[in-house]
Amino acid sequence: MKTNGKTRLLALIGAAVLSSGLSGCGGSNRCASVQVSWVINGVPGNVPLNCQDVGADTVTLTLNGTNFNFPCDVQAGITTHVAPGTYSARVRLFAQGAMISDTGAMSITLPGCGTFDLNNNAPVIFDVAGDANLCAQVQLSWAINAISTNTPLTCAQVPADTVKLNLNGTDYSFPCSAFAGITSPVAPGTYSARVGLFNAGALESDTGTMDITLPGCGTFDLNNNAPVIFDVN
Repeated sequence: MKTNGKTRLLALIGAAVLSSGLSGCGGSNRCASVQVSWVINGVPGNVPLNCQDVGADTVTLTLNGTNFNFPCDVQAGITTHVAPGTYSARVRLFAQGAMISDTGAMSITLPGCGTFDLNNNAPVIFDVAGDANLCAQVQLSWAINAISTNTPLTCAQVPADTVKLNLNGTDYSFPCSAFAGITSPVAPGTYSARVGLFNAGALESDTGTMDITLPGCGTFDLNNNAPVIFDVN
């Protein structure tokens, strides 16, 4: 069959248009992407944590065995292009190659070209238990007051050697002469607190019971940045 130049030209134009349409979805029909965001939850207590709190550096989204890695602290990521279809998905939180939390298996269907959220536009939640949840500290300072003269005293004048902060039954001890201290990390929450002044194990003065709430990770002052006062005779 003979074709004239005009017919051949139309055929070439049609082929170019078809090729262009296919390339808009990428090679081999890879025209879909999966986006994911995440948060870290300290358990027990449901305490919001960040990557630094748990030592995490990487989040890995696995789709049908293929891994897509993202820096933990960006809190979101998007895959390179994949083909539309239904995928088995899993998201894991890592610290220097060691997995510290896992969402478990889930599935996502990518019905066509475009970007689709893994969890219906809600972040996946990594539950992290144990020491990672110990991210708050209590700081305090103190002064000693002579009741009879209402004048400040040194530890040697009392005499006293130790200050103890008790949080929900756990003691944190500091040298009296330091006049300030900070606890080791504890879990956020509300604590019953009490501070005592001791000499050779004997109680010399006591602040009485107070409460402190540690709303999250960080360092919190026991007495709103004012020293607790030990009154002594």
